[in-house]
Amino acid sequence: PSNPAYTVEQISTPAGVTVNEYLSPNGTVFAVSWRGPRPPDLSQLLGSYFAEYQTAAAAPPAQHHRLLLQTEHLVVETSGHMRDLRGRAHVPALLPPGVNADEIQ
Repeated sequence: PSNPAYTVEQISTPAGVTVNEYLSPNGTVFAVSWRGPRPPDLSQLLGSYFAEYQTAAAAPPAQHHRLLLQTEHLVVETSGHMRDLRGRAHVPALLPPGVNADEIQ
């Protein structure tokens, strides 16, 4: 979906993972999504939010094929199965006005 409140930059990693970075008009990355045969380097994708993600991810998951983490500053969803993993993450406080988290695909 096209939305003038942000742009999407797509990156392909050598491991075959496609990453979409969602940027607000001022250039701030407010969300990322990924899909590929393996998970991306989340420490690189999440940056300063990675430690918060690690702490939340240490709790045992309720379901094996789907994970939803919500912390004070970050929302991360992952799903899929071997060789077809996908996920998305966003910082609710950074979502541009008029942008719904469901637009992050």
